[in-house]
Amino acid sequence: MLAIAVLGFNEFMTLFKNPLYRFIRFIVYLLAKALWTQLDISGEFRNGTVAVNTVLQDEKEFLNHIIKLTNMKCLTPVSTLDGDCGFLAANLYAKSVLMLWSI
Repeated sequence: MLAIAVLGFNEFMTLFKNPLYRFIRFIVYLLAKALWTQLDISGEFRNGTVAVNTVLQDEKEFLNHIIKLTNMKCLTPVSTLDGDCGFLAANLYAKSVLMLWSI
């Protein structure tokens, strides 16, 4: 949408239909599809859990590390994270920021 706003529809379609750009998009698609298949990303989504190897022993410490690293917020109340059961389930969210540059 930004490209259409900057270039205009006709110029955007000219670039979009350019054979060189079509070839580049096709190669990027093939690489992404191969990576998706090799990493079995759909299988990870199907399982719903991802095993993580870390040196952190405490689940809450690990959660705080992830929150600080990704700059996210935790929706799960702190009171529900009390106790020691060996696993942790928490809901995180992040706000996306749309930045527009003026020309």
